[in-house]
Amino acid sequence: MNRALAACVLASLVFSGLGRARAEQAPRPGLNWVRLSGASACPSAPQIADGVEARLGRKLFVSARDAELFVDGYVAPVSGGFAVSLEISERNGAILGRRTLHVADESCDIAEAVTLVIAVTLYPDSALPAAAIPLDGGTAARLDALFGHEAVDPDPGALPKPVPASGAEVWRRDHAPAATSGSSNAPERAGIGMRITASGALGVGQVPGAGIGAEAEVTLGTRQAWPAIQLGLGYFVPSTVHVDRGDGEASFQLMLGWLSVCPLGATPMAALELCVGAEVGRLAVNARQFLSDNRSAADLIVDARVAGAWYVRLAEAWSLRLGLVVSVPLVQLAYTYREADGSPRSLFRMPQMALRGQAGLAFAS
Repeated sequence: MNRALAACVLASLVFSGLGRARAEQAPRPGLNWVRLSGASACPSAPQIADGVEARLGRKLFVSARDAELFVDGYVAPVSGGFAVSLEISERNGAILGRRTLHVADESCDIAEAVTLVIAVTLYPDSALPAAAIPLDGGTAARLDALFGHEAVDPDPGALPKPVPASGAEVWRRDHAPAATSGSSNAPERAGIGMRITASGALGVGQVPGAGIGAEAEVTLGTRQAWPAIQLGLGYFVPSTVHVDRGDGEASFQLMLGWLSVCPLGATPMAALELCVGAEVGRLAVNARQFLSDNRSAADLIVDARVAGAWYVRLAEAWSLRLGLVVSVPLVQLAYTYREADGSPRSLFRMPQMALRGQAGLAFAS
């Protein structure tokens, strides 16, 4: 009898140890939480992580290197409060589900709402499934397989409730949770954010004197930790050069297009942006009233490009944009003319580096 009892105790300890080992080895999520410009009063990433883990009563988040899934979120100021976007994504950046909240609280007291949504999403056995991020069936089953055996049932009386508002969810602390309609459980597919900018530009180096023009850019990002893609066009008014002696003159007109990647400022709501890429353009030159060589040319411009920008929020989606572009020509074009005695003179030669300042407006969606 003693031997049988000892065997049972030993088997119980072995299986208990295996269960704990499986629980410890189960993949854990990572947390990416960003406070955008104007949201410094909102909870930080460590505060959000501590709040979720305190609600669940266990260690939850791991480093990005060890995580299989990610909880991505950011908070930004909007009219009357703050907007919060929460997403579940995979390591490759694919978005599995998103939920957007509008918090009607100018002090940005959002910790309860955010930690509730994250906790209920990762632990679908909770009694509050309507508060979770909407996920497709396959993703929900995957989360249930990872974490469903660790049941968590938050106290409904201590949690906020979503109150429907125009086009958003407004979270208030003085209500109990209420279920949302079934249609809200459909996964949200949109994962691309876009920023459109229009700027005036003033530069030196690409045309004689000061180049004055207008530029437009479109930046596409995924709101994940991946570089954004930026496309742009620029047009500069003709710049005219007169020779020291005589009536000769030449006008230089520049048009540019560029493609860049932006490792800093990948999200459309980012306050700072840094992009690297290349620009290709056409420099049209027309010479008039020279004694000779009154010719026209249209030359190809190819430059390496580094651009930085600072966005100052003006309204919910509008920002003031201030930028600086550094261009390095791969081929330095030079233009000369001959004086009456036949001696060559330089009309314009591109320097090794050109600078361009920008100021304008940006719209993010």
